[in-house]
Amino acid sequence: MFEALVALFQLTPNKAIESLGWFKNCLDQGEVVFTPLLLKNPEGRRVGQGQVEFTDDDDQKFAHWIAANLPCSKSSKSLY
Repeated sequence: MFEALVALFQLTPNKAIESLGWFKNCLDQGEVVFTPLLLKNPEGRRVGQGQVEFTDDDDQKFAHWIAANLPCSKSSKSLY
């Protein structure tokens, strides 16, 4: 249940999701100290990991994929 609440509200402004153990600890200590929010990198390269060097052939294949998979709008030059 706790993990579901964290997943649901972890990025909601002005909300803190803490465990029952945290609550008991605050009562014992006589003060409220919120656990700092730790953001994880869900995708992409890891910190310190080098970038992948793409070849001209890779770029050409990617350009063909974009042309085939993204609709072209006549009213805008943007792909998005």
